[in-house]
This record gives sequence, structure tokens and C-alpha cells, in this order.
Amino acid sequence: MSSNALTKPVDVSKFGIIYACTQKNLGTAGVTVMVIREDLIGNQRKNCPIIFNFKVMSDNESLYNTPPTWSIYITQLFLDWLMKEGGMKHFETLSLQKSKLIYDIIDSSQNYFRGTVEKSARSRMNVCFRINGTDGTPSQQLEDKFFADGKKLGLISMKGHRSVGGVRICLYNAMSMEETEKLGRFMKQYMAENHEQ
Repeated sequence: MSSNALTKPVDVSKFGIIYACTQKNLGTAGVTVMVIREDLIGNQRKNCPIIFNFKVMSDNESLYNTPPTWSIYITQLFLDWLMKEGGMKHFETLSLQKSKLIYDIIDSSQNYFRGTVEKSARSRMNVCFRINGTDGTPSQQLEDKFFADGKKLGLISMKGHRSVGGVRICLYNAMSMEETEKLGRFMKQYMAENHEQ
């Protein structure tokens, strides 16, 4: 649950294991949060590496190895901030508002911005799309210009995953509504200035 941790209520009783890395929604890289149903502890295979042996971790109160104290500290600060801002309910509402703003721009762009995920399976956290040229196919030139123009405004890290390309907008908890609105204005301006290319 790295990408959607603390962005909506989750019934933990439906899961045997919940696994979330902190670098997306809970702080900085270096910490993994796990919620494990008790009956799954102690039933590992004999050849299970110690690092994946939940009983060893549980018996040692998650301190079998030297913990990454700085990353844990940052995660604690982030969680304190999350609660101060209004907790999970606030961030659920915010994630819906942010993703709607960006998806509305994509959907109204007349296929200039083309989503790469079916609408029914869209992520609130990672908005993926391509920028089409006048022939209706993805244009690497337009996408590269999008990244370069965005960088001038402080909008960075928008390149899609290296295996699929395109644009990937991450709307994690630390991304504010104001920053999302700035991105939205940039997308509209970019489309207005470059839609004929």
C-alpha cells in the first residue's frame, strides 16, 4: 500500500499482511511499515531469510537489525503533520480533489492529453498520460518540452516510469492543493501554446 497509505480508510481485518514503504505517503525512503495478522507469524518456511521472517522481527520488536533512525524520525514528523492537518479523512478528501482536478483537464483536452489507464482503474495518487501530436499519437518531442517547461516553474519529476514512458504525475499526501492547481494551470497553458505541434 505504498502509493495509497493513509489516503483513505482501510479495513485492516481484510488483509493478512499490509506492506507500505514510507517514501510515497508516509515520509522519506528507508522505512517499511507492515501490519501482519498474528496467525501468520511463526509459519514461515525453514529456508526463509531472516529479514523476511516475521517471528524473528516480532520477537525482536522490529529491531533485529540496526534501525534507520533518521528515516524513522522523519516518518514520525510526517505523521505528526498529517494529524495536525486533519488526519486520514482530510487527506482522503484532498486526494480526491487533486486527482479530479488533473483528470478533468486530461478528459477535456480532446485527446491532447491521453490517459494511459482505463477510467475505472485510475489511481488517485499516480496520474499517467501521454501527450499526443497532431497525428493523434504520443509525441516524445512534446513530452520532453512539457518536462523542460515544467521544470522552469519548479514542476519536476514528471517523467513516466522508464519502462513505459509518458508523463506520471504523483499526487502523494505531501503534494498540496496549491501545488496541484499550479500544475493544472501549467497543463492548460501548455496545451494552449503547443496543441498544433
